[in-house]
Amino acid sequence: MARKTQVGWLSFFFVLKLLLDMSALAVVNIPMYGVLKSSTTPCVLVLDYCLRGKTASKRVVGAVAVITVGACWPACPQVPLGG
Repeated sequence: MARKTQVGWLSFFFVLKLLLDMSALAVVNIPMYGVLKSSTTPCVLVLDYCLRGKTASKRVVGAVAVITVGACWPACPQVPLGG
């Protein structure tokens, strides 16, 4: 019975995440949404290092860097540079 409860909560939070994701797309465009979504992981890595002193492996840091750069690249023309 405990397993069904865990799956139920997981399903509930997944649906809640999907609803929040779709509502975020009403505010920002798709490339900026990708930047916001992919910038979460580097923030978690930095906070994990600052708060707990835990470091990620070079493979993980490299993979996160590739994903973050790949998400930021299409959004670069969307950012106003003043002027």
